[in-house]
Amino acid sequence: MTATVPPADLFAAEDWLTLLDVSLTAVHLVRPVYASAPAGGAIVDFAIEYLNPAGQRMTGLVEQPGGTLLGRFPHAFSQGIFEYYRRVFETGETLAYEVNYQADGLDNYFKFSARRSGERLLVSFTDTSDQDRSEAEKALRESQAREQQARAEAEQQRALALAAQCDAEAQRLRLHDFMSAAPGVVLSLVGPQHVIEFANEGFRQQFGAPDPVGKPYLEAVPSALNQFAPAYESTALYDHIYRTGEPYYAAEAPYYVVATPGGPRELRYFTFAVQAARDGTGRITGVQVYATNVTTQVVTRQQVEQLNQELEARVQKRTRQLEQKQAEALAAAERRAQEREELYQVLAQTPAAIAITRGPDHRYVYTNPASEALFVGRQLVGRSVAEALPEASSQGLLALLDHVYATGETYFGTELPLAFAGPADSPPEVRYFNFTYQAYREKGQVVGISTFAYDVTEQVLARQEREMQRRRLHEVFEQAPIAICVLAGPAYVLEAVNPPMAEMLGHRVQQLVGRPFFEALPG
Repeated sequence: MTATVPPADLFAAEDWLTLLDVSLTAVHLVRPVYASAPAGGAIVDFAIEYLNPAGQRMTGLVEQPGGTLLGRFPHAFSQGIFEYYRRVFETGETLAYEVNYQADGLDNYFKFSARRSGERLLVSFTDTSDQDRSEAEKALRESQAREQQARAEAEQQRALALAAQCDAEAQRLRLHDFMSAAPGVVLSLVGPQHVIEFANEGFRQQFGAPDPVGKPYLEAVPSALNQFAPAYESTALYDHIYRTGEPYYAAEAPYYVVATPGGPRELRYFTFAVQAARDGTGRITGVQVYATNVTTQVVTRQQVEQLNQELEARVQKRTRQLEQKQAEALAAAERRAQEREELYQVLAQTPAAIAITRGPDHRYVYTNPASEALFVGRQLVGRSVAEALPEASSQGLLALLDHVYATGETYFGTELPLAFAGPADSPPEVRYFNFTYQAYREKGQVVGISTFAYDVTEQVLARQEREMQRRRLHEVFEQAPIAICVLAGPAYVLEAVNPPMAEMLGHRVQQLVGRPFFEALPG
C-alpha cells in the first residue's frame, strides 16, 4: 500500500504562490480593523492585504492595493458581504455566500468561500462576468435586488427607531431635571415598603431628608409617625393607594415635619395629590406624591380670620348685617382659593401651567393642558412665543425670557398682572400669576426655558376685596347717625369714637381716643 503524503509536504513555499498565480478563482487576504483595541473593540472594517491575479482581474485592483473593504467597496455593507466576513472571522466557521453585486463599478454575480487563518481572513471568490447569465441567476439577481432594497429600508427604520429612542431619552432626562428643580414636593415611591425612588430638592429641604433615595419612606422621614391627622399616620395612606389604586387629594392638610435633623417638629400645611404608579401592563408598582407647601397662605388666612372676628366683636347690632355680608364674601373668597389650589397629577394633570420652550426664539416644544387652557384657540407647540402670543412682547415677557436664556438666571414672578386676548377676539382679561422662568441646559449650554406658573388671580382679587370691605366698615362706623364708641379694659378706655359720640362728649375725636370714658365725660 502506498503511503499518503500530506499536501503540506507535496508543495514547496513557492508552489503555493504559483498556485495562487495560476488559479482561475480569485483569492484575497484581509485583516480585521477594530474600533479600538482588538481585545475589546468591535470589527468595523477589513484591511485588504493581498489579491491574486484572478482577484486583481475581477476587482480592478493591484496585488497589494491597501485600503479597506468598505473604503474600496462601500456597498459591501448593504450587500451583506461585510457581515459575512465578520461572522466567519468571529466564529471560525467555513461559510459560503452568494450575492449579485451591482455597485462600485462591478456588475457580477459573486460566490464567496472564507475561513479564518490566525489573525487574518482568507477569502476565495468567483464571478460570472465571462459567463452567460442563466434564468435562475437573473431571477436570483432580481430577488437579491429586492432583498437589498428591503435591507436598506430595514436599516433606515432601525436608524429612525434609534433616533427616536435617543430623543425620548433626552426628553426623559430633561423632564427629570425639570422635576428635580420644580417648586413644591415631588416624590416617587416603589414597592409595598414605599422605597424612595426619586425625591426632588423641595422634598429634601422641607422634610429634612438630604439623602432619601433608596430608603423606605419611614426610615427617611421618621416624623411620619404620630401625625396630627390619623389619615396621614405612618404610611397608611400610601398602603391604601398601593393596594387599591385609588387616587387621593387633600387641600391645606396639616402635617408635622422635622425640617432639620434633631430639630423640633413643625406643623405645616400642604395641598397634595397621591396616585398609584403603574407599569406597561397596568400593574401597580408604587406611589407618586405631588405637594405644595401652603403654610404661609393658611397662617395668613387664619390671622385674617382672627382679625375679622375681633372686628365683629367690636361692632354694634346695627352693623352686624354688613359684617355678615363681609363674612360671606370672605368665605366665598376662601372657597375659591381652596378650589384654585387643587393639585392634579404632575404635568398632564397639574393645575399649574407648565410649558417648555427651546432655542433663542423660545419655540414651544411642550405645553400641559393647564397651559393650553389659558390660551384657548391658540396653537402653541411648534411656534415661538412671539408668534403664538404677540401681546407677550408689550408686557415684557419676551424680554424676561431673553434675559433668562442669555444669563441662565432663574426668574421668579409674584402676582404679576398679565393680559391676553381670549377666544374669538374677546377683549383682554387681566390675570395675576406666580411663575418661574428657569433655563435648562444640554452639555452645559442653555438650550431652552421651562415655565411653571400658577394663576393667583382670585387670591389677589379676594385680598383686594377684603381691604375694600375693611374700608367700607370704617366708613360706616364714621358715618353712623348715632353716637358709637368702643371701650377696652376695666378702665373703659376709649378705643374708637365716631363723630356723634365726640360731639356728645364735647371733645374732638383725636382728644378722646386713649382716654378713660369717665374722664372724658363733661364736668
